[in-house]
Order: sequence, then C-alpha cells, then structure tokens
Amino acid sequence: MARPTPRCESCDAEAVPASTPQPAGGVIVGAAIVRDGQVLAARRSAPASMAGGWEFPGGKVEAGESDEQALVRECQEELGATVRLERRVGEDVVLPTGWALRVWVAEIQTSPGSHSEPQPLQDHDMLRWLPADRLADVAWLPADWPIVHALADLLVEPEPLVGGRVGGAVRVGDTVRRPTGPWTPAVHDLLRHCRAAGVPGVPEPLGEDPSGREVLRYVPGSTMGDADPVPARFRSPSVLRSIGAWLRDLHEATASFPAEDRVWRRGRLSRSAGAVICHHDISPHNIVLDDADGMLRLVEGDVRRHRRREGRQTEDEEGENEGGAGPVGFLHDGSSGVCRDIAERTFRSRWTR
Repeated sequence: MARPTPRCESCDAEAVPASTPQPAGGVIVGAAIVRDGQVLAARRSAPASMAGGWEFPGGKVEAGESDEQALVRECQEELGATVRLERRVGEDVVLPTGWALRVWVAEIQTSPGSHSEPQPLQDHDMLRWLPADRLADVAWLPADWPIVHALADLLVEPEPLVGGRVGGAVRVGDTVRRPTGPWTPAVHDLLRHCRAAGVPGVPEPLGEDPSGREVLRYVPGSTMGDADPVPARFRSPSVLRSIGAWLRDLHEATASFPAEDRVWRRGRLSRSAGAVICHHDISPHNIVLDDADGMLRLVEGDVRRHRRREGRQTEDEEGENEGGAGPVGFLHDGSSGVCRDIAERTFRSRWTR
C-alpha cells in the first residue's frame, strides 16, 4: 500500500545542517521527484561508463551555491522543470571518488492550468515515472540504490511475509527486506554467481537499506505459510521434479564458486576439491509457486554448507547436521539421476510426514 507523499511542515526545503561534514570531493545533489504516487527516474546517456543506468536527476554543487540552490538549477537545466524541495531522503552516499550524493524528495511546480512535462534535455535520453511500489523495475546506478531503498521506506507501507523459517521478512513495494548477519555478503555473492550461471529461481540481491536489512527483488507467487498439513499442491509430483532439476542446476553452478575465506552462517568453511554447495533446507515452507504450480524460487538462502560430492561427511559435518538441516551439502553428481534421486528422497521425507 502506498503512503501519502511526505511533506515538510514549512514551504522551505529541509536544509543540510551547517555542522554536517563536507565530503572531500564535493557534493552531488539529486531530486526524487514524486507525483501522484510515482517517482521520476532518468536514464543516463553519458558518460559511457554510466550510459543506460538510471538515476535521480541532479548534478554537482557549484562554488557559492547551497545544495538546495544547486538542485533547483540542475532540474531546470536537465528537465526544463522548476521543482520545490521538501525533505532529505536517506543519508549521504559516499562515492569512490570522495564525492557525496544527497537526495531530496521534490515536486514539480506548475502555474495554474499548466500541464508541462519534464523532458530529458541534458545528460539523459529517457525519463520514466515509476509507481512507488515498483521502484526496482529499472537498473539504477549503484550510488542511487541506497536512496531507492530509503525512498521506498518513506512511500510504501511494509507488508509482513509468510513462508520460510527465518522471521522478520517484509515486502516493501517490489523488494523484500530481511535482517542480515555476518554471512550475508557471502550469500549475496553466491546468489549473483548462480544467477550469472543461469540457475532459475535465484533471488536477486539489491544491497542493504538504511536500516541495515538486506534487500532482494520480490517475486510474486504463493507460499504455504503456516498451513498444516502441507497443502497438496506443494507436494505434487510436478513440484518434486522441479525441485530435483533445480538442485542439479544449483550443484553444477556452485562447483565453480570460490567459497573459501568467507563467513557463512556457521562460520568459515573449507571444502575439498570438486565439492558443491547445497541449499540444505529444501522443504515446502521454502517454496514459491506460480499460478500453474510451477516452482518460481526457493527462499531461506542464507543457510548453506559444503558437502562432499561422494555423499560422505566428515565427523564434524555429521555432528553439525544432527537434529536438522544445515546450510550446505555435497552430493555426487556424476550422473543427473543421483542428484534427482537424493532430492526426491529428501523431498518425500519432508513433504509427506
């Protein structure tokens, strides 16, 4: 559910306090222009390193300008629009160059009877109005993502999510926010690796929000929630086949992932040559289905552990696995039938009891 656009109590923009430390490189200002529950995004046309990426319109603060004056000028030059600034959104985003990005919520000022639209006049080749709950629809530049997450927190009501066994997940627009841990960077690297390898159903990590929660792209679908017993659609033969095939793809992709020297949920782990990384918590609670009962994705991806492909564990691995599923498993995948057989046995033991 979208929230009303936040406004300041006065007509003046919320100025940056004089005590705010100034970045070594300078300040870049941006405008999150909101109209009728939508946010304006601008696609860069130059320089080549940024072309095609989306950002909030704005630019550098020149000598003698305040941040607010610079942003009003930049919007006039880039969009041909006069904006009214309302409040800061998010914290300073410090760039590798030493510059800092500061963004304000803003609205376009129009005279009575005027319906002028902003135009991409400078540095951009396209503008797009995004619904407040669909801000992740475009490929934002890396520096703008933290502001996108903070803006969504302002404009969209969070919705608690069911499914999975790790609490605290909420939907904010077209993203999912969850608490993080020391293992989160390793998990995000693994997710990106698997997505690049073409493994279907792998969530897309979008960084962290201002509250320190991880942000993943939301995938619409159905989960079983807290239903008991497991609904029939979540233990059907077609879902079982999808799980087995997906596990095979996952194991193939993770065989080439450099997992060493990373912190996982149960500490640092080493693996033998040829070992693969397994989800290790395959259960109906972690499945997202589409309307045709096809598997869209698996959730609870932060519980992973290594296991040998031979299917044999060391004594400490066996001890860690007692009493429940651990993060990672190594399965012999010399033939596709082995992984599917193990997946089916795992699936049946959890789906049918």
